[in-house]
Amino acid sequence: KHALMADKIGQEEHFVDRYVGDRKDQRRHGHGVYTYENKFFTYQGQWENGLKHGHGKLIMKDGGFYEGTFVKGEIEGHGYRLYGHSGDSYTGQFREGERHGQGVLKTARGSQYEGTWVLGKMEGSGMLTEPDGSVYEGEFHKHKKHGEGVQMYSSTVYYEGGWVDGKRHGQGIFRSKDGSVYNGQWRSDVYHGEGSMVHSSGVTYVGMWVNGRPAGEWPVIRDVTQMLHVCV
Repeated sequence: KHALMADKIGQEEHFVDRYVGDRKDQRRHGHGVYTYENKFFTYQGQWENGLKHGHGKLIMKDGGFYEGTFVKGEIEGHGYRLYGHSGDSYTGQFREGERHGQGVLKTARGSQYEGTWVLGKMEGSGMLTEPDGSVYEGEFHKHKKHGEGVQMYSSTVYYEGGWVDGKRHGQGIFRSKDGSVYNGQWRSDVYHGEGSMVHSSGVTYVGMWVNGRPAGEWPVIRDVTQMLHVCV
């Protein structure tokens, strides 16, 4: 990051032969092109008092680039970033070179996140679409589903409720592919605590669950085993 952002006058004024463009008081000022000493980075765009400032494009030798706003030498504001090593792309807000604010990240493998970022991580409200078509809309913390959210696994299979560290946790409702519905407590992605299940066969269980299984025997249960395979 620091190599990417480095643009201090004292470090760069010695290499004036690598800059072509406008100047003011012997400093880069206006529009110009600068090739860094390591030749991995090339910047073309606006300058102010020797620093990248305004609209510009920072090009990397690996095929990646950033195009957008610079403030006093830093990537800051709105822009577009293509990551050469991965093929991922991001459009949105930046702070000191990090994804920060509202933005959309599209990955080369086909996933997309649209929402809030804090210093490079998914944080707050957003929508995550996976390559298989499943969609999560809700809260995130440090790149993981965390808080309240809805996960649509398909048009008929979904979970709505609490999440902790990327797993279903707390109170939630789950509807499985066969139409069975569980409404109750979860722990680390499995039924755990007070909950009820109405199975597609008509069987109903209300009571305690431990690690995904009913904790007690209820007269209304005719075949408990058929109820244990509906949790994605």
